[in-house]
Amino acid sequence: MPTKSSQETSGQNSRRKKRNMWRKLGLLMWKILLLRKRHWLLTAFEIILPSLLFVLLLTIRMIPDSDFAPEYINETSTFNVADEFLLRRELCSKYGAWVDDECSAWPVLAPGNRKFFYGPPTNFTTRVAHHVAASLGLEVEDMVEAVKTNEEMDRMVQKAFVESSDSLASFYMGLYFHDLPDEDQDLPPDHLSYDLRLLKYWFTNQIYPFLQIPGPRNFTTTLSDNYASYGMDGFSLIQSIVDRYFIYEVTENTSYTTDYQFQTQMYPYPPYIQDRGMSQFYGASLPTFVVISLVLLSPSLIKSIVYEKETGVRELTRLMGMDRWLVWLCWFFHSFFIILIVITIMTLMVKLELPSQDNNSGDMLPPIIISTDPMFIWVLLLLYGISSITFCFFIATLFSRPTLATTLGIVIWLTSYFIPRTLMDYEYDTMGLAPKILSCLLPNMAITWAFRIIAMFEGRGVGVQWNHLWETGNPRDQLTPAMVLLMLSVDIILYLLITWYVDQVNPGLFGVPEPWYFPFQKKYWCGSKPEDSLTEGVHHQRNESYFEKDPEGLTPGIVVKNLKKEFKNLTGKVTTAVKNVSMTCYEGQCTVLLGHNGAGKTTTMSILTGVYAPSGGAAEVGGWNIATHLKEAREELGLCPQHNMLFVDLTVLQHLLFFGRLKGMTSKEARTEAEELMLKLDLMEKKHRYGNQLSGGMKRKLCLAIALIGGSKVVILDEPSSGLDPESRRWVWQVVQGERGRRTVLVTTHHMEEADVLGDRVAIMSSGRVVCAGSTLFLKNKFGDGYTLTVMVSNNSSVTQIQKRVQEHLPQSVLRSAQGGEVTFKLPPTTAQFAPLLDTLTKQKDQLGIRHVGLSLTSMEQVFLRVGEIKEEDEETNLQWNPGTLSSNKNLQGSQNLNCNQDGSQIQIDNLNGSQILQDHMSNGNECSSQRYLFNSQSNIDGLLSGLLLLSQRLKAFFIKRAIYFKRKWLLLISQGLLPVLVTVLCILVDGAFIPDTRQEPPRSLNLTMFPFTSSYVYAESDLMGLASAYESLFWDDYKVNFTSNVEDSLLAEAEQELNLYRENSICSAEFLNNGSTTAMLMSYQSIPYHPPGIGTSLITNALLRYATNSSSYSISTTNRPLPPDQTWRVGNTNTSFSALMYSMMMPLALAFLSASFLVFPLHERETKAKQVQIMTGAPVWALWVTNFLWDYLTYLVSAILIFLVLVLFDSKDYFSAQAAPGALILLLLLYGWASIPMAYVFSFPFQTAAAGFAVLALINIVAGQILTTAVWALDASNQPKLATASDVLGWISSVVPTYVSSMGFQHLIDTSIYNTQCDILDKDTKESVCDALSIFSQKNPFIMCCPQCADVGDRICFQKKSYFLLDDLGMARDFLTLVVNGFIFIIILVLIELQVLNIIRFWVKNLCFKKNIKVTASVGKQDEDVIAEAELVDAMIKGEQESDTTALLVSGLSKSFFSAPRPAVNNVSFRVGRGECLGLLGVNGAGKTTTFRMLTGDEQPSAGNAKINNVSLRDDPRRFVQQIGYCPQFDAVLGELTGTEMLILMARLRGVIENQIKNSVNSLVNLVGLTECADRPSSTYSGGNRRKLSTAMALVGNPPLVFLDEPTSGVDPASRRRVWAAVSQAVSRGQSVVLTSHSMEECEALCSRIIIMAQGTLRCVGTTMHLKAKYGQGCSLQIKLKNDPCQPHEEALVSQLKKVISQSLHGASLTDEHKGMLAYQVPTTVSWGHLFSVMERLKQGDANNGADVNNSSTSISLVEDYAASDTSLEQVFLSFAREAAITDGSPEITIL
Repeated sequence: MPTKSSQETSGQNSRRKKRNMWRKLGLLMWKILLLRKRHWLLTAFEIILPSLLFVLLLTIRMIPDSDFAPEYINETSTFNVADEFLLRRELCSKYGAWVDDECSAWPVLAPGNRKFFYGPPTNFTTRVAHHVAASLGLEVEDMVEAVKTNEEMDRMVQKAFVESSDSLASFYMGLYFHDLPDEDQDLPPDHLSYDLRLLKYWFTNQIYPFLQIPGPRNFTTTLSDNYASYGMDGFSLIQSIVDRYFIYEVTENTSYTTDYQFQTQMYPYPPYIQDRGMSQFYGASLPTFVVISLVLLSPSLIKSIVYEKETGVRELTRLMGMDRWLVWLCWFFHSFFIILIVITIMTLMVKLELPSQDNNSGDMLPPIIISTDPMFIWVLLLLYGISSITFCFFIATLFSRPTLATTLGIVIWLTSYFIPRTLMDYEYDTMGLAPKILSCLLPNMAITWAFRIIAMFEGRGVGVQWNHLWETGNPRDQLTPAMVLLMLSVDIILYLLITWYVDQVNPGLFGVPEPWYFPFQKKYWCGSKPEDSLTEGVHHQRNESYFEKDPEGLTPGIVVKNLKKEFKNLTGKVTTAVKNVSMTCYEGQCTVLLGHNGAGKTTTMSILTGVYAPSGGAAEVGGWNIATHLKEAREELGLCPQHNMLFVDLTVLQHLLFFGRLKGMTSKEARTEAEELMLKLDLMEKKHRYGNQLSGGMKRKLCLAIALIGGSKVVILDEPSSGLDPESRRWVWQVVQGERGRRTVLVTTHHMEEADVLGDRVAIMSSGRVVCAGSTLFLKNKFGDGYTLTVMVSNNSSVTQIQKRVQEHLPQSVLRSAQGGEVTFKLPPTTAQFAPLLDTLTKQKDQLGIRHVGLSLTSMEQVFLRVGEIKEEDEETNLQWNPGTLSSNKNLQGSQNLNCNQDGSQIQIDNLNGSQILQDHMSNGNECSSQRYLFNSQSNIDGLLSGLLLLSQRLKAFFIKRAIYFKRKWLLLISQGLLPVLVTVLCILVDGAFIPDTRQEPPRSLNLTMFPFTSSYVYAESDLMGLASAYESLFWDDYKVNFTSNVEDSLLAEAEQELNLYRENSICSAEFLNNGSTTAMLMSYQSIPYHPPGIGTSLITNALLRYATNSSSYSISTTNRPLPPDQTWRVGNTNTSFSALMYSMMMPLALAFLSASFLVFPLHERETKAKQVQIMTGAPVWALWVTNFLWDYLTYLVSAILIFLVLVLFDSKDYFSAQAAPGALILLLLLYGWASIPMAYVFSFPFQTAAAGFAVLALINIVAGQILTTAVWALDASNQPKLATASDVLGWISSVVPTYVSSMGFQHLIDTSIYNTQCDILDKDTKESVCDALSIFSQKNPFIMCCPQCADVGDRICFQKKSYFLLDDLGMARDFLTLVVNGFIFIIILVLIELQVLNIIRFWVKNLCFKKNIKVTASVGKQDEDVIAEAELVDAMIKGEQESDTTALLVSGLSKSFFSAPRPAVNNVSFRVGRGECLGLLGVNGAGKTTTFRMLTGDEQPSAGNAKINNVSLRDDPRRFVQQIGYCPQFDAVLGELTGTEMLILMARLRGVIENQIKNSVNSLVNLVGLTECADRPSSTYSGGNRRKLSTAMALVGNPPLVFLDEPTSGVDPASRRRVWAAVSQAVSRGQSVVLTSHSMEECEALCSRIIIMAQGTLRCVGTTMHLKAKYGQGCSLQIKLKNDPCQPHEEALVSQLKKVISQSLHGASLTDEHKGMLAYQVPTTVSWGHLFSVMERLKQGDANNGADVNNSSTSISLVEDYAASDTSLEQVFLSFAREAAITDGSPEITIL
């Protein structure tokens, strides 16, 4: 069909015109509204959480009379001058008494310890020291003391601290001079350089406060007892006294010490809002509030995106016409509108003025952020919100599991804020611009710096305005508001680009990844054109005899010509997946595409849907060329993918409305068609169920409805009935057959019967080519094996006589087999002779002992396999194909298997996959007996290991399994090893950055170079201008000074002009005034930086020096070097330190993820059923847990040792390296592993996913280790008895969690280390000197206990270092003991869980309390006599009344009732399984077969009844019972990290196969099931079919006597399915018994010697396949192919006449299907086989006179080209029971096709 032209494209109907971007966007927005409605609580929290957080801020601000409430300062703040008299008096109050306007330090007047140290001792320094002491009143007794070095001064001060009494005041100061002349120590130096040393904390490591506040930082009052002030603590006064005395020494003029008085005054400040530092608090805390406010983006956005990726529904929408960028835009809007609401609320909250709570004032409280433009805040938050959305996009692209993505999304979101902020916040002032800009690549850090900059501007009182965007918040910063806005914009673009890239290379399981280098490929941007156009061309290597002629008069819906697809890897190697495929699918027909795995089906369909671009050839879909009009083609397309791609948060109806509107329908049209489809597919009752609430069958039906809705012209169905039971499969077939008349339908399937039923035409692919195509009848005739005659005989029948009768009519017939009362013949294709033969057999039934005669035609599966064989032969020999029938030794019928029946009859089995694997040729059929197989099976078992050898092999197997898992799970290795170590390193860095009260501050030189530039003012009265000029000479370049007539006015004018520069760079000014007989030197200083008073004092005294000497040769340099802090508080102190709290809160974070990771493997092993399969081998469960624990503990030890080494080697404070501390630390880590690993095992049971379990356990660990630890500490520190009791109770409760205990252990360890070092505050020599003095003069001093004389003086109590292993408050013994007990507690809980104690108790309770619910009820309706006979036989065997040696399994009266269930799930089921027998257990969904399997495998406790294997009872000894079973569960019980070979070796070792036999045994199983190509790949990479094959092989390994196979070939292609059948047959031939459940009736016919069908929890029938067909059969099916003669007139009338003839000739025959060229009938059992073939042969020859009362000459023209008749299938028998069950349950009746 030619491609549509551009004119045709522009002339599409109105519905196509509606299919535009805006319609799709509107549809996506509708979906978003539905998601928001579904998750309304999460949506509400997304808005409520930030609202509550910011309301909390406002509430705090409104507390009356609190420091949180700001105050308006409406006038200029000026400060009084502090003259030298005031400064001296204030300083005197620190150490002495003010008497007669002088300070006196005499002990009588002011008791206490005072020392004035100076050094080095020279004549000059001694004079200076004594002058200063005299000026301060300190020259009393021995208060002045010389030292040689600063270090000696430090020791002397520390010694003085110890010697002083706590009850008396202490005052210490020091002067230490540098660069003194060596030659004459009596003269002063030219350049005086000295350290002025005082106590308290001077912030010498900083220039500005970390957090600045609006207004001045008031130095006129002491900030704290620990924080110093240059004015009030005397630093500037002492500095001026020293400097003036030096001037005297230089000039020898005493007037400079007496006539020049020093004064100080703080700079004035313009009006401001006094918020007492709250603006800085908000600046620091607002980022935290904002980050936490948006933390719900992760569960809201990330989880939803990853859900759609995981389910594949995103790819489905794209394949149906939705653009990828529109999907992402939809998710953007999903959060954007919430972000808009949230940031608007935030902006209003921070800019809201509230009424003051002061009743006497009508003022309004200023907003949280006072001056900043609200629009700037809104834009800032908007950009941050958008960048957060894109950041979440980026996180979402990294994951394919929604739970894991959500958990780690929250972790990444929070760590991207807290960790970099912790590391960078305190270093902000010293960082350059580059690290700040780079950190802004994290949106959370960008908003952190933004609010810090806002706080800077708020501190200046101007706020951030739009005209200030490129200005910095303070002069020392380089980051501007504009840069932050730009970086947030860069973040948005960057994360969008990363999202785009990662989404292309990692689109998830259902997407097609691009190569990592795809942005550099021309074809990605420009597209690629196929090599060939859509022309007739030449069919490459095509044998036309294998292709039926295309029907005429039909319109093509899909046209494929010479299609080719090549894949190229990085090495340049090209793989051709599709090779010149040509095929046509017609409107009104269903075309079925068959092929084994890897044949090219999926690639072909991917090309048709636009997933791949073709490498050559062309294709049309719905009339559109996919190369040029892919979007239009997709809009004509309906796709039902192989996997259920559904929205988890849309209902059934909403799914259909969404996809209907996506295809261009109006809402009304979509709703109408949705109702119709739901009615057809029996989905009406589920219309309001969400996608994740549907069963597997319902999901498949919904996927089919999605493909059909919207009037899709072309419908592609990829395995539409995969995983469905026959009942549900029929629903699907009905709908597809009903819809195909108006569509083009293309189906792929592994169910050959599905191809037979649905396929108008069938195409078979192999090796990338279509090798044959045509109707099913054409293919059966071309490649089939003809008919098979099955005769059921009685015990006294003669097979020889029956064979003689058959060969009399058909000499070419061949006896296939005679077994179990069934004789089968292969008949030649001459159907004309069938009628006489069948009539003869019917007439001689009694004579020949025939019970039933059946006839079956070659199935499509046999055709498929035959085509595969021919193709393989052709590839091997490179010869032309020679179609024909199979030779006699190749059985494609599949209805026989190598078996041994209990009657000992002979079996001859041909290979199920076309080549003979096993045959037993026996002269006497009776020699093949069950006793022989019993011996064979028993010999296999006896050859296995036992005892200690078996136990050691099993332990070895478990260890090897863990080693392989650990090797391949490298991500787990990182989480176990690196993350805890990184957190430990971070912990050390944080602790190291904290400056404790015991750490000495660094020196700070007091000069102008501390600042990059400064501005100052100077004023002097006329006679003092020389002094002012000297002051001016001290400034240079960027350090400006200006003369002014009024310093205060000039300063205020500068403040008004540029408050920022005024606050931080207008450092100090000077005024020189006459004050009577003295000259006042007034030093004015800025209060914002810490050190301007010291700099200002140095400038004034240097100016006086220059003025006095009239020379610049002299100078004075002062350094503030604080004295060491007092550490005597540590003596006897047991309070918890900051470090102890910090480690106790941070280390649980390292341990939380480490211990939680041990949950992953056992949970994964349990949920995949791998654990159950391993335990069912007989391996003791304790061995599994012991090996798990030993392996996990060894891996934990690696991490623990790394943590230990980091803490010991890099601990700068010796907490962990002190004596005995390393031992305590390693013991704490070892015991934590002992307790936390079993806890992780226990927590692996309540969860179904590793991600959920890991997240919850990690959260519990973090809460217990951080929050509960802090709560216990806070309650205990309250010193209130009731709260202390609450602390103890909470502590004991929390001790159940090992992380809490370890947290307390770290706290106790550090506190003990600190306690043990309290006597080490002095060095050895100083300590000896102090102790000598204390032993004589101060025996009550607390430090005396640290002295060697402690036993002889004072209280005679000596300090004893505390052991880390004591049971007191500081000791860790309680922690160690608790961890030991915890380990045992969790191990006991684990044992109880494994012993199913809770289940047993629950079972007993149900037995006692709910007997009515578990009472076995009588079967509904009349029981089948075969079922009754089976139950009686089992009962006799159980009682020992009949021999049971030939029976492998006995199930007697097995029942299961669930509480509140209307009827028992399993009701009084009894059956047996013979040795060497394969028993099929069938039933519709809900029939009870799965519950039966679960009870027999130990997964479920039976309510009643029992089962036995070799006299081992399920009820009495369930463990031994299940150990004799090889189990292949319905869902693959494999560990994805292990290869197929490794899984089989594991199972072989556990089964006890001798080590040197394992390799051969495993290799044979691998070859047998067809896993050779992938055996050495991790099983996680296997297809579904290969995983099923591996699960089957695992069940068979080690030859267990009984094998349970639950859907062993689900999803396996026909060829591979036969390999699995061969493996099962071989197992049965060895004497193993098999119980099989399957949805494939052909599989049951091929493998099972007997079939059991369950319905409503009871057995409904039991017997051989033929017995069930004969007993419950409903006749045969008849398929008629009509001749296609376009020249034949009145064809419709002739067809109508033919149907009339058939209905009259074959009484009761019903037409089940009709389409062009084909008729299908169901013929009742009342019509004999002979009559049927007689009628059809005459119709085929054009003779209607076949016994019917019909005589119409028109029928002499034969329309029948061919026909096929087949006996009742097992599936039809099965469906008869399904229909009965459906009617009983009130469900709609199923039509049997």
